[in-house]
Amino acid sequence: MVVPGVPAGRLIVRGAVLGACAGAVLMVFTHRASSLELGLLVGVVLEVLRAWVRGDLLEERPPGGTVAGRLQTPARDGRGRAVRGTHRRLRRAERPTTEAGGVRVGAMGDVPYELMTAAQAADALDAFLRERATALGALRATVSAAAGDVVVLDGTLDSVRPLWAWITDRVAELGVTAAALEEDPTRPSWPSWARQGRLVDPHPPAESLALVDGFVSYLAEVITDLVPQSRWWVGEHQIADHPLLNYPVLASDHHQLFLPGIPLFSAYQSAHGRTPMTGDEMRVHVARTVEALHGRGPEAAAIEEPLVTVVAEVDCFDVGLREDIPAVHPQVVEELIAELADRDGVASVHRYGPAALVVDVPDWDEMRLKLWLTLWLQRHLPR
Repeated sequence: MVVPGVPAGRLIVRGAVLGACAGAVLMVFTHRASSLELGLLVGVVLEVLRAWVRGDLLEERPPGGTVAGRLQTPARDGRGRAVRGTHRRLRRAERPTTEAGGVRVGAMGDVPYELMTAAQAADALDAFLRERATALGALRATVSAAAGDVVVLDGTLDSVRPLWAWITDRVAELGVTAAALEEDPTRPSWPSWARQGRLVDPHPPAESLALVDGFVSYLAEVITDLVPQSRWWVGEHQIADHPLLNYPVLASDHHQLFLPGIPLFSAYQSAHGRTPMTGDEMRVHVARTVEALHGRGPEAAAIEEPLVTVVAEVDCFDVGLREDIPAVHPQVVEELIAELADRDGVASVHRYGPAALVVDVPDWDEMRLKLWLTLWLQRHLPR
């Protein structure tokens, strides 16, 4: 008979050897041959009992030390603090969800940018760039047919204003779709950045995403004409959890930008009946982006430090704002807290320091919260 995980012969041999030694010693003193047989039997029984107590009857231990000796210490972030809330992240990753951090990788094959390897991120950038010409052509055709008398796509900065105002009105009319993200039959037709980004339910329909995608292509054309030295690359940063890590970004030595970010944020506002960015606001945003890519303005000066950091705790998120934000713009922080607390799914927002918040939002993950906060601050911080 073979006991699972441990050959019976090994136990018998080891017990018999130990028992024979003990029996031989006993036989010297008793002068009885039966002592040797008794020692053999007792040795085998004791060895089996010892293995049963240690658990070796069910699982053979690997060489190289005890279980306790193989435990590893928690990973630590750049500040030397143990990263907490790991089980929270694992629990969310295991369940299918439509939230920003839960794109169903297995079902759809769409790996979120934050989870990509370097090779996957490079492929994603290539896919993003391949889509630009088609998206721009579709936008020009749509505008020509529906708004050719009010929107002229002449590639100038001023043309951004009426174009975005028209797109905003159309996205508001379309609203949100009833299908969940993982069940939307139009998903394969979405631009790659939408399939691999941080969309949440209820989400805008495919027509709205196509309008945003075309607008992104048009912005790329406008901006690269004004900043010839700008180039496309995979988002990087010295801080590993920077919101743009692995995203396809338009960049210079002074600034980098994920072009769909602000337009998508505003499109969600429109689709949900909230206040979107106006055409004037979008033009200002594009003008600031051009200045930053040239190395001018606060965005260029602050490239080495993100606007916000988010760390998952056991039952909440620890949020840190860049230190200059509450010092220079205290009212913006109050507005941020008020609007975040009003979001669906947000249970509470507590400010325990000038630049420190605790956010309880059970159905979000770090990436969704960080991206929302970053885009909100990009829109509302005065320049």
